[in-house]
Amino acid sequence: VSRYNKYDARSQAVDDLQRRLHCCGVYNYTNWFNSPYFYSGGIPASCCVTFAECSGAELKNATLAVRKIYKQGCYDVVVSFIEENMGIIAGVTFGIAFSQVIGMSLACTLSHFISTNQYEMV
Repeated sequence: VSRYNKYDARSQAVDDLQRRLHCCGVYNYTNWFNSPYFYSGGIPASCCVTFAECSGAELKNATLAVRKIYKQGCYDVVVSFIEENMGIIAGVTFGIAFSQVIGMSLACTLSHFISTNQYEMV
């Protein structure tokens, strides 16, 4: 929030996160009030519930913006998403780790065969 400027990749990622997860700010929408961006651009348009109904003037006015933006912060939404999908995340992680271990053991076996001349060159 403190380094948001609307144009760099990090800021665009924040916008994308807020749009997709229907959230605003870190803990809630008031996090934007203390950011340097708020004084020039207001609350980012990615916080708007309906993008077409948000104007730049409304987003610069905290009282008007509150009626048109998401109130919940993104931190709680992301933590909730991770907790709900922990089984899938753990399964994928262990699957990747297992395939790495299999790959290393096959590489060691191949190395052993090459070094003991049991591997016949064609």
